[in-house]
Amino acid sequence: MALFRYISRGPRPPVRKLALFAAVAGLSNAGILAILNTAAEHASEGAESNFWYLSLFAITLIAFTYTQRHLFLISTNAADSIVQAYRQRIASLIRRCDLRGIDGLGRARLYAAVTRQPQVVVQVAGQLVMAGQSAVLVVFTIGYLATLSEWAVYLTFAVIGLAVLIYRRKQADTMAAQAQAEKAENQLFEQLTDLIDGFKEVRLHAPRSHDLGNALDGVSDTVKFQRGIANHHFAQLIVVAQATFYLLAGAIVFLLPAFGEDYSGELLKTVTVSLFLIGPISAIVGSAAAVAMVTAAANDMVELE
Repeated sequence: MALFRYISRGPRPPVRKLALFAAVAGLSNAGILAILNTAAEHASEGAESNFWYLSLFAITLIAFTYTQRHLFLISTNAADSIVQAYRQRIASLIRRCDLRGIDGLGRARLYAAVTRQPQVVVQVAGQLVMAGQSAVLVVFTIGYLATLSEWAVYLTFAVIGLAVLIYRRKQADTMAAQAQAEKAENQLFEQLTDLIDGFKEVRLHAPRSHDLGNALDGVSDTVKFQRGIANHHFAQLIVVAQATFYLLAGAIVFLLPAFGEDYSGELLKTVTVSLFLIGPISAIVGSAAAVAMVTAAANDMVELE
Protein backbone atom coordinates (compact mmCIF):
# COMPACT_ATOMS: atom_id res chain seq x y z
CA MET A 1 0.00 0.00 0.00
CA ALA A 2 1.34 3.42 -0.99
CA LEU A 3 0.60 4.93 2.42
CA PHE A 4 2.81 2.40 4.21
CA ARG A 5 5.60 2.92 1.66
CA TYR A 6 5.33 6.65 2.20
CA ILE A 7 5.55 6.26 5.99
CA SER A 8 8.44 3.77 5.80
CA ARG A 9 10.61 6.26 3.88
CA GLY A 10 10.47 8.83 6.68
CA PRO A 11 11.39 8.81 10.37
CA ARG A 12 10.03 5.75 12.11
CA PRO A 13 6.87 6.62 14.07
CA PRO A 14 6.67 5.56 17.75
CA VAL A 15 4.50 2.54 17.02
CA ARG A 16 4.93 0.92 20.45
CA LYS A 17 4.00 4.09 22.29
CA LEU A 18 0.98 4.62 20.04
CA ALA A 19 -0.13 1.02 20.57
CA LEU A 20 0.29 1.34 24.35
CA PHE A 21 -1.74 4.55 24.59
CA ALA A 22 -4.39 3.14 22.25
CA ALA A 23 -4.69 0.01 24.39
CA VAL A 24 -4.97 1.99 27.64
CA ALA A 25 -7.52 4.36 26.09
CA GLY A 26 -9.59 1.49 24.74
CA LEU A 27 -9.45 -0.41 28.02
CA SER A 28 -10.38 2.73 29.97
CA ASN A 29 -13.34 3.40 27.71
CA ALA A 30 -14.63 -0.14 28.09
CA GLY A 31 -13.98 0.13 31.83
CA ILE A 32 -16.19 3.21 32.02
CA LEU A 33 -19.04 1.22 30.48
CA ALA A 34 -18.54 -1.67 32.90
CA ILE A 35 -18.41 0.67 35.90
CA LEU A 36 -21.59 2.48 34.87
CA ASN A 37 -23.45 -0.79 34.32
CA THR A 38 -22.30 -2.18 37.67
CA ALA A 39 -23.05 1.07 39.52
CA ALA A 40 -26.56 1.15 38.06
CA GLU A 41 -27.11 -2.44 39.21
CA HIS A 42 -26.02 -1.62 42.79
CA ALA A 43 -27.54 1.87 42.98
CA SER A 44 -29.83 0.86 45.84
CA GLU A 45 -27.02 -0.30 48.15
CA GLY A 46 -26.36 3.12 49.68
CA ALA A 47 -24.03 6.11 49.52
CA GLU A 48 -20.84 4.18 50.39
CA SER A 49 -21.23 1.86 47.42
CA ASN A 50 -22.05 4.77 45.11
CA PHE A 51 -18.95 6.68 46.29
CA TRP A 52 -16.76 3.66 45.50
CA TYR A 53 -18.10 3.38 41.96
CA LEU A 54 -17.89 7.15 41.51
CA SER A 55 -14.21 7.06 42.50
CA LEU A 56 -13.50 4.25 40.03
CA PHE A 57 -15.38 6.17 37.35
CA ALA A 58 -13.35 9.34 37.99
CA ILE A 59 -10.00 7.50 37.91
CA THR A 60 -10.89 5.66 34.72
CA LEU A 61 -12.13 8.84 33.06
CA ILE A 62 -8.88 10.65 33.92
CA ALA A 63 -6.87 7.78 32.44
CA PHE A 64 -8.99 7.87 29.28
CA THR A 65 -8.68 11.64 28.73
CA TYR A 66 -4.92 11.60 29.45
CA THR A 67 -4.21 8.80 26.98
CA GLN A 68 -6.53 10.27 24.33
CA ARG A 69 -4.75 13.62 24.49
CA HIS A 70 -1.27 12.13 24.25
CA LEU A 71 -2.35 9.72 21.52
CA PHE A 72 -3.46 12.63 19.36
CA LEU A 73 -0.33 14.70 20.06
CA ILE A 74 2.07 11.81 19.39
CA SER A 75 0.37 10.91 16.11
CA THR A 76 0.28 14.47 14.76
CA ASN A 77 3.91 15.11 15.76
CA ALA A 78 4.97 11.89 14.04
CA ALA A 79 3.05 12.92 10.91
CA ASP A 80 4.76 16.32 10.93
CA SER A 81 8.18 14.65 11.11
CA ILE A 82 7.37 12.31 8.21
CA VAL A 83 6.07 15.19 6.08
CA GLN A 84 9.12 17.33 6.84
CA ALA A 85 11.47 14.52 5.78
CA TYR A 86 9.46 13.99 2.58
CA ARG A 87 9.60 17.67 1.63
CA GLN A 88 13.35 17.69 2.17
CA ARG A 89 13.75 14.64 -0.08
CA ILE A 90 11.61 16.20 -2.81
CA ALA A 91 13.55 19.48 -2.65
CA SER A 92 16.81 17.53 -2.94
CA LEU A 93 15.49 15.57 -5.94
CA ILE A 94 14.30 18.75 -7.67
CA ARG A 95 17.75 20.33 -7.28
CA ARG A 96 19.31 17.35 -9.06
CA CYS A 97 16.62 17.04 -11.75
CA ASP A 98 17.05 18.37 -15.29
CA LEU A 99 14.71 20.85 -16.96
CA ARG A 100 13.03 18.21 -19.13
CA GLY A 101 12.08 16.20 -16.05
CA ILE A 102 10.62 19.25 -14.30
CA ASP A 103 8.60 20.25 -17.36
CA GLY A 104 7.35 16.69 -17.77
CA LEU A 105 6.03 16.55 -14.22
CA GLY A 106 4.27 19.90 -14.33
CA ARG A 107 4.14 22.58 -11.68
CA ALA A 108 0.71 21.56 -10.41
CA ARG A 109 1.94 18.11 -9.43
CA LEU A 110 5.11 19.48 -7.82
CA TYR A 111 3.26 22.15 -5.84
CA ALA A 112 0.65 19.64 -4.69
CA ALA A 113 3.37 17.20 -3.63
CA VAL A 114 5.07 19.68 -1.30
CA THR A 115 2.05 21.65 -0.04
CA ARG A 116 -1.48 20.25 -0.32
CA GLN A 117 -0.86 16.50 -0.21
CA PRO A 118 1.52 16.51 2.80
CA GLN A 119 -0.97 18.74 4.60
CA VAL A 120 -3.65 16.10 4.03
CA VAL A 121 -1.41 13.56 5.79
CA VAL A 122 -0.96 15.85 8.81
CA GLN A 123 -4.64 16.74 9.03
CA VAL A 124 -5.95 13.18 8.98
CA ALA A 125 -3.17 11.54 11.04
CA GLY A 126 -4.94 12.18 14.33
CA GLN A 127 -8.26 11.01 12.95
CA LEU A 128 -6.76 7.76 11.67
CA VAL A 129 -5.05 7.04 14.99
CA MET A 130 -8.29 7.75 16.84
CA ALA A 131 -10.04 5.33 14.50
CA GLY A 132 -7.42 2.73 15.43
CA GLN A 133 -8.04 3.44 19.10
CA SER A 134 -11.76 3.00 18.47
CA ALA A 135 -11.01 -0.42 16.99
CA VAL A 136 -9.19 -1.33 20.21
CA LEU A 137 -12.19 -0.10 22.18
CA VAL A 138 -14.49 -2.33 20.12
CA VAL A 139 -12.34 -5.35 20.99
CA PHE A 140 -12.44 -4.64 24.73
CA THR A 141 -16.15 -3.83 24.64
CA ILE A 142 -16.96 -7.10 22.89
CA GLY A 143 -14.84 -8.84 25.54
CA TYR A 144 -17.00 -7.24 28.22
CA LEU A 145 -20.11 -8.23 26.27
CA ALA A 146 -18.90 -11.85 26.34
CA THR A 147 -19.11 -11.78 30.14
CA LEU A 148 -22.78 -10.84 29.87
CA SER A 149 -24.01 -13.08 27.05
CA GLU A 150 -22.21 -15.49 24.74
CA TRP A 151 -25.02 -15.42 22.19
CA ALA A 152 -24.94 -11.61 22.15
CA VAL A 153 -21.32 -11.83 21.01
CA TYR A 154 -22.28 -14.20 18.19
CA LEU A 155 -25.01 -11.81 17.07
CA THR A 156 -22.56 -8.91 17.25
CA PHE A 157 -20.02 -10.69 15.06
CA ALA A 158 -22.71 -11.64 12.55
CA VAL A 159 -24.06 -8.10 12.22
CA ILE A 160 -20.60 -6.49 12.17
CA GLY A 161 -19.41 -9.04 9.60
CA LEU A 162 -22.27 -8.09 7.31
CA ALA A 163 -21.49 -4.41 7.79
CA VAL A 164 -17.79 -4.97 7.03
CA LEU A 165 -18.61 -6.63 3.70
CA ILE A 166 -20.70 -3.64 2.66
CA TYR A 167 -18.10 -1.23 4.05
CA ARG A 168 -15.22 -2.70 2.08
CA ARG A 169 -17.07 -2.49 -1.21
CA LYS A 170 -18.18 1.09 -0.59
CA GLN A 171 -14.72 2.11 0.64
CA ALA A 172 -13.13 0.92 -2.61
CA ASP A 173 -15.59 3.04 -4.57
CA THR A 174 -14.89 6.03 -2.32
CA MET A 175 -11.12 5.74 -2.73
CA ALA A 176 -11.42 5.44 -6.52
CA ALA A 177 -13.59 8.56 -6.70
CA GLN A 178 -11.19 10.41 -4.39
CA ALA A 179 -8.22 9.54 -6.62
CA GLN A 180 -10.07 10.81 -9.69
CA ALA A 181 -10.92 14.04 -7.86
CA GLU A 182 -7.23 14.52 -6.96
CA LYS A 183 -6.26 14.19 -10.63
CA ALA A 184 -8.95 16.64 -11.66
CA GLU A 185 -7.78 19.16 -9.04
CA ASN A 186 -4.23 18.96 -10.40
CA GLN A 187 -5.59 19.67 -13.88
CA LEU A 188 -7.53 22.62 -12.49
CA PHE A 189 -4.34 23.98 -10.92
CA GLU A 190 -2.54 23.65 -14.26
CA GLN A 191 -5.31 25.60 -15.98
CA LEU A 192 -5.15 28.34 -13.34
CA THR A 193 -1.37 28.50 -13.75
CA ASP A 194 -1.78 28.93 -17.50
CA LEU A 195 -4.29 31.69 -16.88
CA ILE A 196 -1.96 33.57 -14.53
CA ASP A 197 1.15 33.08 -16.68
CA GLY A 198 -0.67 34.25 -19.79
CA PHE A 199 -2.61 37.03 -18.09
CA LYS A 200 -1.52 39.74 -20.55
CA GLU A 201 -2.34 37.56 -23.53
CA VAL A 202 -5.71 36.69 -22.04
CA ARG A 203 -6.54 40.36 -21.53
CA LEU A 204 -5.52 41.28 -25.08
CA HIS A 205 -6.83 38.22 -26.93
CA ALA A 206 -10.54 37.51 -26.43
CA PRO A 207 -10.64 34.07 -28.14
CA ARG A 208 -7.76 32.87 -25.94
CA SER A 209 -9.58 34.15 -22.85
CA HIS A 210 -12.76 32.38 -23.94
CA ASP A 211 -10.95 29.06 -24.50
CA LEU A 212 -9.23 29.19 -21.10
CA GLY A 213 -12.53 30.04 -19.42
CA ASN A 214 -14.25 27.07 -21.03
CA ALA A 215 -11.36 24.78 -20.06
CA LEU A 216 -11.48 25.97 -16.43
CA ASP A 217 -15.25 25.49 -16.28
CA GLY A 218 -14.94 21.97 -17.66
CA VAL A 219 -12.24 20.90 -15.21
CA SER A 220 -14.07 22.56 -12.31
CA ASP A 221 -17.23 20.63 -13.22
CA THR A 222 -15.20 17.42 -13.27
CA VAL A 223 -13.83 18.13 -9.78
CA LYS A 224 -17.33 18.82 -8.48
CA PHE A 225 -18.67 15.65 -10.10
CA GLN A 226 -15.92 13.42 -8.67
CA ARG A 227 -16.24 14.98 -5.21
CA GLY A 228 -19.98 14.40 -5.40
CA ILE A 229 -19.45 10.71 -6.16
CA ALA A 230 -17.00 10.36 -3.25
CA ASN A 231 -19.40 12.15 -0.87
CA HIS A 232 -22.25 9.91 -2.06
CA HIS A 233 -20.30 6.76 -1.18
CA PHE A 234 -19.19 8.27 2.12
CA ALA A 235 -22.79 9.08 3.06
CA GLN A 236 -23.73 5.47 2.35
CA LEU A 237 -20.96 4.31 4.70
CA ILE A 238 -22.29 6.50 7.52
CA VAL A 239 -25.86 5.27 7.03
CA VAL A 240 -24.72 1.64 7.01
CA ALA A 241 -22.79 2.18 10.26
CA GLN A 242 -25.72 3.79 12.06
CA ALA A 243 -28.28 1.27 10.82
CA THR A 244 -26.01 -1.66 11.71
CA PHE A 245 -26.02 -0.97 15.42
CA TYR A 246 -29.70 -0.27 15.68
CA LEU A 247 -30.10 -3.61 13.91
CA LEU A 248 -27.77 -5.15 16.50
CA ALA A 249 -29.77 -3.69 19.39
CA GLY A 250 -32.98 -5.01 17.85
CA ALA A 251 -31.44 -8.45 17.33
CA ILE A 252 -30.36 -8.59 20.98
CA VAL A 253 -33.81 -7.59 22.25
CA PHE A 254 -35.92 -9.74 19.92
CA LEU A 255 -33.69 -12.68 18.99
CA LEU A 256 -31.58 -13.28 22.09
CA PRO A 257 -34.45 -14.62 24.26
CA ALA A 258 -35.27 -17.11 21.47
CA PHE A 259 -32.07 -19.06 22.13
CA GLY A 260 -33.70 -20.71 25.13
CA GLU A 261 -31.69 -19.29 28.05
CA ASP A 262 -32.90 -16.62 30.44
CA TYR A 263 -31.00 -13.43 29.76
CA SER A 264 -33.64 -11.10 31.15
CA GLY A 265 -31.38 -9.97 33.97
CA GLU A 266 -28.61 -8.97 31.59
CA LEU A 267 -30.74 -7.82 28.66
CA LEU A 268 -30.60 -4.12 29.50
CA LYS A 269 -26.83 -4.31 29.93
CA THR A 270 -26.31 -6.02 26.59
CA VAL A 271 -28.48 -3.46 24.81
CA THR A 272 -26.50 -0.68 26.51
CA VAL A 273 -23.23 -2.23 25.34
CA SER A 274 -24.50 -2.59 21.76
CA LEU A 275 -25.55 1.06 21.69
CA PHE A 276 -22.23 2.03 23.25
CA LEU A 277 -20.52 0.53 20.20
CA ILE A 278 -22.18 3.07 17.90
CA GLY A 279 -19.64 5.77 18.78
CA PRO A 280 -16.38 3.89 18.09
CA ILE A 281 -17.70 2.07 15.04
CA SER A 282 -19.01 5.34 13.61
CA ALA A 283 -15.53 6.80 14.17
CA ILE A 284 -14.00 3.89 12.27
CA VAL A 285 -16.47 4.21 9.41
CA GLY A 286 -16.14 8.00 9.49
CA SER A 287 -12.44 7.64 8.83
CA ALA A 288 -13.21 6.12 5.41
CA ALA A 289 -13.11 9.53 3.74
CA ALA A 290 -9.83 10.31 5.52
CA VAL A 291 -8.37 6.98 4.41
CA ALA A 292 -9.42 7.70 0.83
CA MET A 293 -7.88 11.17 0.90
CA VAL A 294 -4.59 10.15 2.49
CA THR A 295 -4.26 7.09 0.24
CA ALA A 296 -4.76 9.18 -2.88
CA ALA A 297 -2.25 11.74 -1.61
CA ALA A 298 0.29 9.04 -0.69
CA ASN A 299 -0.08 7.42 -4.12
CA ASP A 300 0.76 10.69 -5.85
CA MET A 301 3.67 11.46 -3.52
CA VAL A 302 5.21 7.99 -3.79
CA GLU A 303 4.88 7.99 -7.59
CA LEU A 304 6.48 11.43 -7.80
CA GLU A 305 9.40 10.43 -5.59
